[in-house]
Amino acid sequence: MVELVRPLALVRDVPIRVSADSDNRVTLPDQSTGKPKIDRMVMLKLTWFGTLIHRIAIVPDDKLTTWRTVFDTLLASGMSAFKQRRA
Repeated sequence: MVELVRPLALVRDVPIRVSADSDNRVTLPDQSTGKPKIDRMVMLKLTWFGTLIHRIAIVPDDKLTTWRTVFDTLLASGMSAFKQRRA
């Protein structure tokens, strides 16, 4: 199911394109802040799409940056994001 949602978050007419041409492909962008540790800390490859889908509901044509995703993720996680979970 995730593989269907990601293209729909970026290109909203994917079903029409696929029904017209079954070989149609959507290339998903590789999101990165340029800082690999930050990308891993906020699981950017996953959270970027979640934030994008959430923001589409609020502002349909919003351009989402990777740093906005980082800040949204940290705000949602709060201080628990920085606590060590395992010894």
